[in-house]
Amino acid sequence: MKYYSLNRSCPESNFENAVRKGLAPDRGLYYPKTINKLSNSFFNEIESLSNLEIAYRGIEQFVGSEIPKYELKSIIEETINFDFPLQRIENSISTLELFHGPTMAFKDVGARFMARSLRHFNKNKKNEITVLVATSGDTGGAVANGFYGVEGIKVVILYPKGKVSLVQEKQLTTLGKNITAFEVNGTFDDCQDMVKRAFLDNEISSTKELTSANSINIARWLPQMFYFMFAYKKLKQINKQIVFSVPSGNFGNICAGMIAQQLGFPFKKFIASNNANDVVIRYLNSNSYNPKPTIQTISNAMDVGNPSNFTRIMEIYENDYNKIKSNLCGYSFSDNQTKNAINDVYKNTGYIMDPHAAIGYLGCKEYLKTDSSVHTVFLETAHHTKFLDTVEPLIKKKIELPMQIKSVIKKNKVAFTIENYTDFKENLMTLIGVIHNDHFQWLENKSIEGVIYEKTAKLLNSNIFINKQVNNEIRDKIESSLEKNTSNKYFFGKDFNIAKSENGFIQYQDQLGELVLPEPNILGNHQLYNISTSIAASRMIFNIKDENIINGVKNISLKARLEEIKTGKLKDIAGNNKLIIDGGHNISAGVS
Repeated sequence: MKYYSLNRSCPESNFENAVRKGLAPDRGLYYPKTINKLSNSFFNEIESLSNLEIAYRGIEQFVGSEIPKYELKSIIEETINFDFPLQRIENSISTLELFHGPTMAFKDVGARFMARSLRHFNKNKKNEITVLVATSGDTGGAVANGFYGVEGIKVVILYPKGKVSLVQEKQLTTLGKNITAFEVNGTFDDCQDMVKRAFLDNEISSTKELTSANSINIARWLPQMFYFMFAYKKLKQINKQIVFSVPSGNFGNICAGMIAQQLGFPFKKFIASNNANDVVIRYLNSNSYNPKPTIQTISNAMDVGNPSNFTRIMEIYENDYNKIKSNLCGYSFSDNQTKNAINDVYKNTGYIMDPHAAIGYLGCKEYLKTDSSVHTVFLETAHHTKFLDTVEPLIKKKIELPMQIKSVIKKNKVAFTIENYTDFKENLMTLIGVIHNDHFQWLENKSIEGVIYEKTAKLLNSNIFINKQVNNEIRDKIESSLEKNTSNKYFFGKDFNIAKSENGFIQYQDQLGELVLPEPNILGNHQLYNISTSIAASRMIFNIKDENIINGVKNISLKARLEEIKTGKLKDIAGNNKLIIDGGHNISAGVS
């Protein structure tokens, strides 16, 4: 299978490359070059097929021979190893429950499939991949869980501060290990923009391999068609046309259902059920697509002002407004309407919906006013316990937490606040081991004592001693500065050697003795001692009894850990507040 960019200004890609890159080089979304309908015999026998076989038949043409059949089936089996029950709510309305996976959200399917596909493609490669993902709610937790502990892959999640639920936040900020969360002072659209900018930033992308785990990535997007297929298998015998009402934010989910339709599944229509963020509904009513700033609602995962996947929907229907209108309708509902729906359905049936499902339910109700001959299915995209603050006051009942939620709700959040792209880039580059060019520019016109005085704090902000190519001129200036240094203001150890390593990088090896900084700087007046750095690691030990030590430290991950040391959560073996930081910014308490 070949994929092309919807911006149509770069070469075609195979499946592996599209998965690894996420976005095409021209910033377009990848789209399959051909979509072949499944055979009539498949639909005739679908009720006797397992979910594994249905999913395999659906996805195999999009993967081709790039993943062997046996391994692709294994990936699918691990992806869908939980239930997808269909519950009848009213006479012509059912709900497809997609919250029985590990993070209790529909995005478990796409995230698990992508993680396992990327693991397959990366298993014989030594280079590390960094997965960037923006989330408005459930994506972050699903991606974090799906990629947790996968060797050779780091995950960086951006989410809008104060705009996800407590459970959602805990699911994406408590795992640690290869998962890092950034809390953005902004909206989901701001988060998504930062991810896209990082892909286009040559200083990052030319040094490290990046991919995206949002639904812009085909391995996240396409597997979401699986559960539309499973629903058809269960509903085939009712002999009614099926209409899906999909709570829609970034429009990847509903678009995946449309791909299943392109494979031959006889779905009559799709309903885009929206909250106040209604750009697509306004398009359907006017044939004019005009994104607006995101509006915060109680159905936060749908708070998207400019949905990325709508360009794929346009492609499916050949950018023909009338074709789109014939297969897609949409409705927008307020928070009050959403709350009333949760309350009414609970009173009438005992079924508890989350706010997103409530909007899907309202979409079904609205559509049935114009066509009562169909059976509608709304997608229950997340478990209601992820939105306790909204749901419990409405149904006036204490809700028991499921095990998946209990396992994370009491864990400590670890997330780092960022304000803008510059802030994000600085911390991302530190996290993945890319060195800013300007980290070495300050060497050029300064004596070594000036460098030490002005940039000691930079040791907290970047790995300036490793994996950085510098030219001979800069190296000579460092050596010259060391030779000329006669100042008694600072005490340096006698060995500061610079040598070119086998891989062509400059290797710094220094053994600094006790270094006293008598003047105030961003680390405060304190002692820095026992430093050794090399290409493999750098180790710095700080005495941080001084409460002002943290002032001015820019690296947010280190700053958070410094807070832990300062408050005594981490101590050395003697009970002192001391800190060791190695070259990868792994922090522990102790003495060397």
